[in-house]
Amino acid sequence: MVLFFKDDNMLVAASIVTYSNSSFMNASIEKKLASISLKRSSSLEEAIGWVQQLSELS
Repeated sequence: MVLFFKDDNMLVAASIVTYSNSSFMNASIEKKLASISLKRSSSLEEAIGWVQQLSELS
């Protein structure tokens, strides 16, 4: 799940849904390199819930 500001099309936050240990490790590396809010989620529902509560959207 990726979130963009509608006006600027700037990436604000992302949530990576992982279903295996290898994809979780890959997401961990991406999280360390990211300059935005990034969450590793184990389900799409968890990812959506996290995006909906972001302070960047307030």
